[in-house]
Amino acid sequence: TRAPADIKVSVLNAKEVAGVAKTTSDTLQAAGYATLTPGNAPAQTGTTVHCKAGFESDATALATATGIAGATVQAFPASVPTGAQPDAATADCFIILGK
Repeated sequence: TRAPADIKVSVLNAKEVAGVAKTTSDTLQAAGYATLTPGNAPAQTGTTVHCKAGFESDATALATATGIAGATVQAFPASVPTGAQPDAATADCFIILGK
């Protein structure tokens, strides 16, 4: 695993509650992660963590750091998720907060 400061994380809100991506991003930043500008994503069920190849153990640590029970780790997307901010193109991991 890498140090949290060495992992760029983009948090996206895919639920109908405003501000959760910012709140989660702030929590991760306080834990030492290099957070990018929070954004929105199309609605989804459940919270998912997506990290680049080689960041698998970091993905598990991120899922725990969110404090959200039931967050699952999934493959890194082929392209930046819809609704992400421009700086998300540099992300090592995405966290998508679903309902």
